[in-house]
Amino acid sequence: MRQPKLEKRILIVRTDRIGDVVLTLPMVSAIKEQLPNAKVIFMASSYTEPLARLADGINEVVLYDPNWSLARRIRAFKDTHANFVFFPSPKPGLAIAAYLAGLTNRVGTGFRWYSVFFNHWIRDHRSTANYNEADYNIRMLPGIGLRTPPTRLPTLRISNELRDKAEQILASAFGERPERFAVLHIGTGGSSINWAAEQFVALSGELAQLYHLPILLTGTPPENEMLLRLSAEMKAIGANVQVVTGVALPELAAVLAKADLVVAGSTGPGHLAAALGAPTIGLFPRLRVLSKERWGFRGKRVLNLTASQAPKVSCPDCKTCICMEKMSVAEIVKAASELLASD
Repeated sequence: MRQPKLEKRILIVRTDRIGDVVLTLPMVSAIKEQLPNAKVIFMASSYTEPLARLADGINEVVLYDPNWSLARRIRAFKDTHANFVFFPSPKPGLAIAAYLAGLTNRVGTGFRWYSVFFNHWIRDHRSTANYNEADYNIRMLPGIGLRTPPTRLPTLRISNELRDKAEQILASAFGERPERFAVLHIGTGGSSINWAAEQFVALSGELAQLYHLPILLTGTPPENEMLLRLSAEMKAIGANVQVVTGVALPELAAVLAKADLVVAGSTGPGHLAAALGAPTIGLFPRLRVLSKERWGFRGKRVLNLTASQAPKVSCPDCKTCICMEKMSVAEIVKAASELLASD
């Protein structure tokens, strides 16, 4: 099958985590605004593929398997018939495969050994954290001659069916659907530095006492035992807490969209909640490569927090980061008060 001569087919390759994908999706709307007839294809991992399918403006989703051979990767790139491809977070094997597949316009970083496999170089050092990840991604657009418009939030389509499933999840967890509820997402899956579990326990008590908010603890199945233990501690100080793990990503998105407050470290569900418009508090270390400046949540009702003072002279470059320990429950409660008052 021949590649269409006039049709612009633009492939975005983002095969990592939820938050990475959420912060890459603004590229889609920025492309569509300037090239409304372009076909936008998104290559994602099996974990984030359902998220890409919720995003407005994506015409096709390609499921990427990290176990593919080089030949299988080459075939996947050829099958897209893309004439432009962006690599916001490049991996050598994918860069090489796109080159060998003959994709004609390959946009990626100009500072890595495999940059030779790109032919349009973006000379941003993302490690300097001069921009948010979403802005860095938008700054790739000139690689194919497009402008860099202001970074907008992605549009994620939550169907009525998904909304109904979210209602069922909430009713099942709490016995009946609570009028208001908060979500605490405690783990970060190794993507950042966690706020201490005992701090989340104390926070749950404050939210229960001040706002009478039932609390949903979300996480992955391996975290279930830990979350059940913490929920018991939270219940002991008066919080109404339930645990939900292993929920499919689209259903989790629908639950987060209904939340009256979400508190999370630098992790995918926090990014997802913020993008969906839920009042969201993000907890970030001062360490530059993990900072709120680089990875802060983007949304209409978002407060990204970090320790107000550097705990060490060397901060934010200390290798043994302790700044998360310096972030107090009182700071989070104050931020929650601001967001809840704005509803």
